[in-house]
Amino acid sequence: MIKKAVDFKTYKHVLGMSFNEFNRWTLALYKAAWQDGYKDKTDEYGENPLVLDEAQLYDLLRTVDGIGDKTANKIVERFYCD
Repeated sequence: MIKKAVDFKTYKHVLGMSFNEFNRWTLALYKAAWQDGYKDKTDEYGENPLVLDEAQLYDLLRTVDGIGDKTANKIVERFYCD
């Protein structure tokens, strides 16, 4: 059976909301989900999960189909040239 994203009680509650109440509820839900995801990534990668060093960028590029050693090296050199 497919797991339901929203239970019936929440569904009925949402049906009774005004537009502004629903807007605040969805924004709070989105913000909480984003913070949970950000926390998971900061636990794994440190304070800024978007920063990659040269080796991490190279490894990431090599996972993409069609990018070989030569292309990955060119991208890393361009990205990190001073």
